[in-house]
Amino acid sequence: MTFIGLATGWLDVITFWLVQPLLILLLGIFLGKVLEQVISFIGAEVAPGNHGISLAAYLASWGAYIVAVCYALSAVRMLAIVLYVLGALIGLVVLVHVTLAAFDMMRNLLSAVAVRRRWKPGMSVQSRTLHGIIATIGPALTRVSTSNGDVLMIPNRTMKTMKPVKN
Repeated sequence: MTFIGLATGWLDVITFWLVQPLLILLLGIFLGKVLEQVISFIGAEVAPGNHGISLAAYLASWGAYIVAVCYALSAVRMLAIVLYVLGALIGLVVLVHVTLAAFDMMRNLLSAVAVRRRWKPGMSVQSRTLHGIIATIGPALTRVSTSNGDVLMIPNRTMKTMKPVKN
């Protein structure tokens, strides 16, 4: 292999892995900016003062950016890997949120047992910011009627900390 053959091989590698994706990204950025300007201009002519048009232009430009990134990743054959990683991260975030929501729900359901032992509908309740009468005790929330007629829904774990009013 000669030096020219080696340089041509490296030049092909650099073109494939670096130049081609960068050109695609630059073209995507350019097209995104042009698209944003065109939509904003048309929106200003059709509906002056409408902020929804500027939001639509902004979202359209970001759509062009995302398409450009996908094309650039596809050009270097990495789109599938990136999408798998993104999917796994999204799945992990969803799993954490569902787990935290289930934990919070279980805390409220277990607190309902303690609240039902301590409180009965019709009893007066007081805290630093609330004074009212218990209307109903549910599995997760307790409804308290205030003196001005409002009905507040209070999580049962919060109800555990409140004190009954001595008559």
